[in-house]
Amino acid sequence: AAEVPGGRFSYRTETVDIEIRDSDVTGMGLIITPLGIRAASAAAATQVTGRLVMDNGAPLPASVTRITAAGESSAVQPDGSFQLRLRAEERYPIRLENLPDGMYIKTVSPGVWNADTDSLLFASTPPARLQITLAVGDRTVRGRVLDMSGAVPHSEVAVSLFRPPSTRPLRSVTVRADGTFQIDQLRAGDYELKAKMG
Repeated sequence: AAEVPGGRFSYRTETVDIEIRDSDVTGMGLIITPLGIRAASAAAATQVTGRLVMDNGAPLPASVTRITAAGESSAVQPDGSFQLRLRAEERYPIRLENLPDGMYIKTVSPGVWNADTDSLLFASTPPARLQITLAVGDRTVRGRVLDMSGAVPHSEVAVSLFRPPSTRPLRSVTVRADGTFQIDQLRAGDYELKAKMG
């Protein structure tokens, strides 16, 4: 991920997921675009005042202190409020720094929220006010890891959980001595599990 801190313009962060297998990765390129240049050809940005809330009415975790939407970033106040400049017809991946394990963005209102890609889209001018509702997953994945012979591996084994197409693990857990593992507080959806020994 490449960023331009402290620039004259707000810059859009460019992120590329890569998977490294048996050879080196070469020829990678990232293009960083100033938001100011895009504004000339796109609709003007709208100042949006937002608020983060928990779906069960619980207090917002104190660890959530920053929200990022593409190149826009804002501090999250203790009451959950934040401000962002957003444009129509632009897809915004929403990220919350230090979001506790198991917590996720459940809904965003108004706008079109895509839970599979954690991105927000406004078909027309973004609203002046936005609410993001957070929830804690209520699903569990339990399993057991065995080697090719059907025995519990003698080396340390870790299981990582991914949400495709991301190549970054959502969560990783160490497998117990009996080969079992458990990952709690997941939201409904498609996942990929990978086990790694040693």
